[in-house]
Amino acid sequence: MICRRLCLCLLLWMPLGAHAFEQDSHYYLRFGLSLAACFNWDEAHLIASGDWGMDENGSTHAEMNPVQTTNKTQFHAFGHSDARFRELWLRSLDEQDPQLRLVKLGQFMHFLEDWESHAGYGIRMGHARDTFAGRDPDSLGNNLAKNYRMVQSALDHLLATCEDLGRTENRDRVLVELMLALVEDGLIEDLYENSEADWKKGKLGGFRPDGPEIKNTNKARIEQMIAERVSGRDDKGVPGHFQPGSEDRGIPPSLAIPFNEKGEVITRTRVAQAMNRWANSSDPAPDVVLSLDDARGYYRRSGTTQKGGWRVKITASNSGELPSPAGNVDVLVVDSDQEVVLAEATTPLPVLSPGDNTLLTIDVPYSGPPEPDVIVGTFARVGGFSAMNDEDWLMLGDAEYDDPDVPITTDLDPPVTDGDYDVNLVADPEFHFIGDMACLVVQVMVEGGDSTEHLDQAMYELVAGEDRLVPYADVESYWSAFSTPANLVAGKAISCYRPGEDTRQLLDGKALDQVSVSLHIEVDGEAPTVLEQPISPEAAQRLFSMAQED
Repeated sequence: MICRRLCLCLLLWMPLGAHAFEQDSHYYLRFGLSLAACFNWDEAHLIASGDWGMDENGSTHAEMNPVQTTNKTQFHAFGHSDARFRELWLRSLDEQDPQLRLVKLGQFMHFLEDWESHAGYGIRMGHARDTFAGRDPDSLGNNLAKNYRMVQSALDHLLATCEDLGRTENRDRVLVELMLALVEDGLIEDLYENSEADWKKGKLGGFRPDGPEIKNTNKARIEQMIAERVSGRDDKGVPGHFQPGSEDRGIPPSLAIPFNEKGEVITRTRVAQAMNRWANSSDPAPDVVLSLDDARGYYRRSGTTQKGGWRVKITASNSGELPSPAGNVDVLVVDSDQEVVLAEATTPLPVLSPGDNTLLTIDVPYSGPPEPDVIVGTFARVGGFSAMNDEDWLMLGDAEYDDPDVPITTDLDPPVTDGDYDVNLVADPEFHFIGDMACLVVQVMVEGGDSTEHLDQAMYELVAGEDRLVPYADVESYWSAFSTPANLVAGKAISCYRPGEDTRQLLDGKALDQVSVSLHIEVDGEAPTVLEQPISPEAAQRLFSMAQED
C-alpha cells in the first residue's frame, strides 16, 4: 500500500454510481492490465479509478453538447492532438506524490484508450451518429484490431512507468511477453465476442436491456484472467477471498475520486482513506437520472408570423439513497447539420425522494424556419453536480442517419502531409526471443505525428529472404501509439515467427555482424517505405541457432 498523504480541499461533490458502459474497458480491463504489469492490487485500483473517473466526473466527462468541446479534446482524444497526448503522459511521469502519480497515469490511460476508439471523429458531434446507428466505437465489440492496439499501447505505457519506477528492466521484452500471454489466454478475442456495438437502443439513446449483462460478462472474463495468471503471486496482493464473477468478491468498485475541471484530484481525505471507505461501503447519496422520453417539433401560423419550437417530455428519477435537492432541467436543441444551438429552455426540478420520479413537459420556443433535423439534449442542474446519467439526448430527422443534408463538421487535425509520407525509425529494431519464437519490435514515426492513424502494416525480411508478416494475432492492424520526446505520437508494431529452414538457409555462411533486416512499412495504401537495418550479432546467432534446432 502506498502511504504518502494527500490532503486537498473538497471543491466538488460527485454523485456515486454515475456510470457509462465503457466501464468494462476503462475500469475492469485497466484493473487487469495494471495487475499484469508491475502493479499490485491497491495500485491497480488507483490507476483504474483514475481512468474510469474521467467518465464518472461531470467536470471531465466528454460533453454531449456539440457546442462544448473542451473536455472532448483535453481528456477524450477527440481531434487527436499529439501535443495533448504527450502533455498528459508527462503529467503522470512528473508527479511526485506516488498516489497522485497512479491516478494521473490512469487519467492518461483514458486519453490513450480513447485515442483508438475516437479516431476519425470530430470534436463537436463526436461519434453520436455511429453510436445511434449501432456502431458504438466505445464498445469492445466494434473493432478487434483497435482493441489489440489499445491494449498494446496501454501495456506499453504501464510498463514505461514500471521501468521509471525501477520495477522493469526491458520494457519492450516484457510488452512482447504480456501480449503473447494475452493472445494465448484469448482475453481480447473473448471481450470482443462478448460485446455488441449496437448495445444502444437507437435514436432514443440509453442502453438496451442486455447492456448490463455485457458489462458483467466482460468483468467476469477479466477476473478469470486475473485468477489464472496473477492471483497466485505474493507480490500482487490479490485478496484471498477474490472470486471471479462475484459481485462482492471480484474487482472492487471504482474509488469515485472527484476531479475538478482540470482533472486535478479534490478531496478532504487522502486517497488511501477513500480506498478503505470503498472497501467497506459506499457513501449514500442522491442520484438524479434523466430519461428523454419524447421530443417533437410543432409549428403554427398566427397572422403573418410563423411560431414554433419543440415539445419535450422527460422523466426525472432519483436512483440514489438520499433525497435530491431541488434544481432545474435545461433543454438544448442543436441543428444536427450545422452543429449550432437553435433554442434553449429551462424548467424547475422538484425535490425527489429515493425511488421517486416525475414527468416533465417542456416547450422550447423557436422563431426560425422549420428545422426537422435536430439533436435535443436535456441536463439536470441539481446541487452543483453533474454526471453522465444526469443528461440524455434524442436525435430527430436525419440526425440518426449516416448521410445528413450537410457534411458533418469534423474539426480534425489537418492531414499529416499533402504529399508522400516520410517514415523514419524512432529506434533500432530489436529481436526478442520468447520460447521458440523470434519477435521483432519496430518503432516508427510518420512525418507530422498521429502515426498510428496512417500506418497500415509492417513486413520484414532478412535481407534477400522471404517477406515476414506474422503478427502475434490474426488482426490486420497492430500498430500501437506511444509518446515521443518530440511531442508526437509514433507507432510500435510487434511481429513474431518461428525460425525454420528458410531462415537457416538465409543465414548459413553469413558473417553474423553483417546480417540485417529489410523493413517494409506501408502507409495508407502507398508503396511501402523500405528501410534496411542491421541487427546485432547476438540476435543473428540466436536466429541461426533456433533455425538449426527446428
